[in-house]
Amino acid sequence: MRQPRTTSWTLTFEFAGGEKVTQGWNAEWKQSVTTITVKNTSWNGSLSTGTTVTAGFLGSRAGATGLPTGSAASS
Repeated sequence: MRQPRTTSWTLTFEFAGGEKVTQGWNAEWKQSVTTITVKNTSWNGSLSTGTTVTAGFLGSRAGATGLPTGSAASS
């Protein structure tokens, strides 16, 4: 059975602390302290099964940093 088309998507992840998203592309990027929320734009929310989206960001940090943790995607 085919999976239904996705009409929107969201990705969330956590920074360890001190990191900040300074620029993002191919998605709407929001940061609340250490939680990053990434949502589709108006033109890449509707996806067929097996389709992918590439999004990226530039960031800055203060002091030592770790890898992002706790990623979760939803549609």
